[in-house]
Amino acid sequence: MLVRFDKFEIDLAAKTLRNPQGLIALRPKSFNVLAAIAERPACVIPKSELIAKAWPEGIASDESLARCVSDIRLALGDEGRNIIKTVPGVGYVLAVSRQSERTSAQDDQAQQTQIGRPTVAVLPFVHIGGDPSGADLADSLSEEVITELCRFSDLAVIASNSCFYFKGRAVDVREAARQLGADFIVEGSIRRDSEQLRVTAKAVEATGGKHLWGSIFTPTIGDMPRLQSEIARTVASVACAHIVHAEVDRNWATFRIKGEPYDRFVEALALVRGWYATFRNIDRLYRARTLFEQVIDSAPGEARAYTGLASTLFSTYLFKHDNDFQKPAVLERIEDLCRTAIEHDPNLPDAFGHLGHAFLHKGDHDSSLAAHRRAHAINPNRCDFRHATALVFSGEHDEAIEMSRTGMRLDPFHSPIALGWLGAALMFKERYADALPVLLEATSRASGWRGGFLYLAATYERLGQIEKARAAADRVLKLEPAWTIATTGRSVNRFKRKEDAELFFGALERAGLPK
Repeated sequence: MLVRFDKFEIDLAAKTLRNPQGLIALRPKSFNVLAAIAERPACVIPKSELIAKAWPEGIASDESLARCVSDIRLALGDEGRNIIKTVPGVGYVLAVSRQSERTSAQDDQAQQTQIGRPTVAVLPFVHIGGDPSGADLADSLSEEVITELCRFSDLAVIASNSCFYFKGRAVDVREAARQLGADFIVEGSIRRDSEQLRVTAKAVEATGGKHLWGSIFTPTIGDMPRLQSEIARTVASVACAHIVHAEVDRNWATFRIKGEPYDRFVEALALVRGWYATFRNIDRLYRARTLFEQVIDSAPGEARAYTGLASTLFSTYLFKHDNDFQKPAVLERIEDLCRTAIEHDPNLPDAFGHLGHAFLHKGDHDSSLAAHRRAHAINPNRCDFRHATALVFSGEHDEAIEMSRTGMRLDPFHSPIALGWLGAALMFKERYADALPVLLEATSRASGWRGGFLYLAATYERLGQIEKARAAADRVLKLEPAWTIATTGRSVNRFKRKEDAELFFGALERAGLPK
């Protein structure tokens, strides 16, 4: 794959850097650092991520990284630090636009191989008085929110140097969005007093100025770097969820299938979201599958379309809707789709997350967790319910509880399945009274999800409420009359620990589900 910026070209496969005059020598570690920065232009890449990519053995320091960046700047003739910029205490950013990203086999094809993403700009947070040091904190927090938003593959994020043009300027949000080419704006303010910090943040739709989300944070001043990171992560994650939700909703009413990949992609996302909200109306899933396939035909470089298609296949593999149910060939296809997505975008968390889910249902718990942890390393703000699923089946219940709760805090539109796996983890920790209300909410929101009723039946049984356990078991059999512990039960619920399997299946048998 080729990455071009300014007058330079990087060949990621051949590991070469060249300009119009020819090849430019660069040490392997320095090349790896440059490649990692250039793959995500206008996004601040944290030092820890660059060190992990250039020194996978884990033996390196900030000084080692700084030497590599110095080598890169020398090779690029970037004495003024206009190409590779330093974000103090955070990382580095490629401050010029990437011109193209294509494999050599695609050089005779149209340049545009990926569909659009909603574009978001973070206006500099405003310091509104109090401690003068709050002004520096406002700038630093703005930069960190941009860094965290860059982790989300669903968004295109405007570079900080463009956003900071508006620092100290009184400008209407819609005018700033027009000048920046942004669909959505994130903005906020900071007031710092001696013992208290007050941060406001909101996300706004640019065209109409509609407020999508807003929040106020009032932490007591303590470990400022940690507080800043926590606030930035929360602002970025919750704002992203609202922006993606709004992007789907604002397009939903005007979908006309005219061969536009973006229209099809967003419609497919809406259909999948509707399916996972209730597990009702399987036609939604089939329609989404068709749309994802059409997107792949039209835009074969769009990695997210492959993971979207994989998500539709998982549902028919795990639930008895058609001939996909429990077919090994379906898992193989899912794995192939995920690997293709990774080839197109090695930094797409969902590709590794779905790959981890495929490994889990093959019974390979270690590979599953490794893939999910790779997804989490790419975007620590991503707390997907599939990761929690893998943790539960692997016996890592404390981690599953923490991840589920973090995910629900960061994603206000979380699926009821996320609640279900939190309830399951609490059940395996024998916290039955805590698990019960969580599972009741999950099953009330997703009345077609078999798994929620299984864990609800097991929890009621462990609490000694046998009649309610039997009622939950009856709901399972209404959803899938042929369900038995020996068949679907054990093939879908792949436990690593024998004691977890015994607790779960024993409770289900006593609740009245057939062996």
